[in-house]
Amino acid sequence: MPTAKNAKAGAASTSGRRRGRPAKLSELIIIEGALALLATGTAEELTLSRLAKRLDTAVMSLYNYFPNRDALLEGVANHAFAQLELPPPGECWQTNLLAWLRAVQAHFDRYPVVAKTMGWERKIPAAWLHVTVPVLRELKKLGLNGPELSFAAHWFLSSATGLLLVEASAPAFRGSDAFSALAALPPAEQEILSEVRQFQGPLDRQ
Repeated sequence: MPTAKNAKAGAASTSGRRRGRPAKLSELIIIEGALALLATGTAEELTLSRLAKRLDTAVMSLYNYFPNRDALLEGVANHAFAQLELPPPGECWQTNLLAWLRAVQAHFDRYPVVAKTMGWERKIPAAWLHVTVPVLRELKKLGLNGPELSFAAHWFLSSATGLLLVEASAPAFRGSDAFSALAALPPAEQEILSEVRQFQGPLDRQ
């Protein structure tokens, strides 16, 4: 029969475990925690140990949901791109590609962190590959195949996503200090750069 002292100790032990027990985990909670870390860091900086610390849980607990870091990042990418709604294709390839561009642009504007889930360490997630398929289909309908299809697809996607990624960070380089090194250049170069500086501002991506 437990003594009052033992019962008190047991209660204290139970209370201690309860206070130290991390919040209940789920796949969504883990993904949201990863997205929060990505908002202020890079995909390369996202580790299971950092995520476990943010979620106040043990690293091994995360393995119950994601067997490794790549699986976690794939899950994050799936979640990020699942909310992207691409328009149904029409008859005109120019209209279809423009609609695709605008849909992707709007998604990047609403969820800037999605740009950090497009790839990491030379890996491209299935979620982003899926998003690019409509572009490939439009190019194939134009009769492009093999090397021509590869070149056109890479050119189009690199140009489109490159502009989105550059514009996401560009405001930081459009402030008053952005051209502080201008005085170190020859007068002729200062003149043409000053003309550009006068009109610099957000690009009309539309």
